[in-house]
Amino acid sequence: EPAAPAKPAPDSRETETMLLHISLRITEKLKSAYPQSVWQWKDTPSLQGILAGGTVRILVENMDAYTHADISFDRFGRIHVEPMTIGSFAEPSGNGTSAGPGTGDADAAEEMPPEPSVVDVRVWYELVGQKVLETQITDLNANGHTKLTIKENGDIVVNRQKKEVLKGTLDSFPAKSCWEELVLLLAEDELKGKIAGNTLQVSWI
Repeated sequence: EPAAPAKPAPDSRETETMLLHISLRITEKLKSAYPQSVWQWKDTPSLQGILAGGTVRILVENMDAYTHADISFDRFGRIHVEPMTIGSFAEPSGNGTSAGPGTGDADAAEEMPPEPSVVDVRVWYELVGQKVLETQITDLNANGHTKLTIKENGDIVVNRQKKEVLKGTLDSFPAKSCWEELVLLLAEDELKGKIAGNTLQVSWI
């Protein structure tokens, strides 16, 4: 007769423990780019699905404009997070949060001092920096630009007719002490990073 399945039902405790570990990995990854972030499962995930490399959606808060993220693990056990914005204008939840930082209630707007508490520069780059820079560089390159400058507050600027033009802002931009590492990450994307005073210059030609 066929062998009985390894464990019939009593493994729900193990499943819960495994999901708890997976949750902690997700939290760690999100918080290293967005220190204030919180999240929850959109639907209770199937452990088998996750272990088989499936993608699970989560709901996120305090991650810039992102509302959701897709989480998956590759065959090496590395976690991948794909943040996304779905229906960002769905419900302004009545307390002014949709109006952006600076408004709203004391707790939500407990504005952290702008010291960026990014812990893991690589994770920040994967989750935040890479996408924004890619978009900016694609546009700027098409218009003949060969470099952009990032200020300490995350503002991305270029020079046009000797004037500085703001192109966008990098959320949770890492502190200057992390820039050396950021330059190495940029090099992996064939971008040249150079620290110049209080700015980080990125060139691509």
